[in-house]
Amino acid sequence: MNDCRAAVITAHNQPLEIQRVSVPDLEPGALLVRIAASTLCGTDVHRWHGPLGDGDSLPIITGHEPCGYVEEINGERTDILGNPVKRGDRLVWSYVACGSCYYCSVALQPCICPGRASWGITGATGSPISSEAAPNTCTCRLRV
Repeated sequence: MNDCRAAVITAHNQPLEIQRVSVPDLEPGALLVRIAASTLCGTDVHRWHGPLGDGDSLPIITGHEPCGYVEEINGERTDILGNPVKRGDRLVWSYVACGSCYYCSVALQPCICPGRASWGITGATGSPISSEAAPNTCTCRLRV
């Protein structure tokens, strides 16, 4: 799979566009997940209305906190409880965080990791409609 579909904000206050977007090559430890569902949050709505800051520019792929099925794994991967992730597992995840700071590894709160990516601002994209490459620093919450 070289591309997938995504809901993209291409203009403020206009309907989202369904576009084909490239799926990046999987870095070591990354997952390719076929998306079953993904949420939109208030931040997505605010971004649809207008930019949230200097680094917030269009286009933006909306959605985060996806759930889906693992289609490919580049190496080994575990969920937040340390259980191995296997092809076919259904996962839910959220933030692209460092995975090793206090908030990620002890408090299990990657949403407050000082090194986490901010959706649409620091290189993290939202959840495409059909598939997503989850980087190796993305915390896999649990198998569902």
